[in-house]
Amino acid sequence: MNSQVNSTINHGFYHHIDNENRVIVTTCISEKATEEDMLNALACYQDTIQNHADIIDYNEVLIFPEATDITLTMNGVKKLAKLAVKSDGEDPNRKLAILMQTNLGYGLAKIYQAYRTVIKRSGKKVRVYKQVKSALAWAKKTD
Repeated sequence: MNSQVNSTINHGFYHHIDNENRVIVTTCISEKATEEDMLNALACYQDTIQNHADIIDYNEVLIFPEATDITLTMNGVKKLAKLAVKSDGEDPNRKLAILMQTNLGYGLAKIYQAYRTVIKRSGKKVRVYKQVKSALAWAKKTD
């Protein structure tokens, strides 16, 4: 991946690569996000962005604005967690901050976080936030 390229859109998600802070910020720009949309977007993100050698160790922030209508089952949350783990690298210090501004979205994200912690190959620290500033600060902080 060319380090000059710092943003792209796929399946209703906008990705911004912040090379200075070593963070990939992904924002859902669709008004509605279905389970299928999110699975397709994640697979595409893994193939086209996340696993490039020059950014594979970057932390991530996933933002769902309050206006996003999320249609997701518990089984869908589990599928997302299993798919996401497939691209976790060897670095146990990588982070994923999920920003959900609605109570329902926050609850779904906490369930996703729980699934990620019990999957054996999960190699990423996951936290859920309601405030952009807090999510970005945690993702940018190096341990």
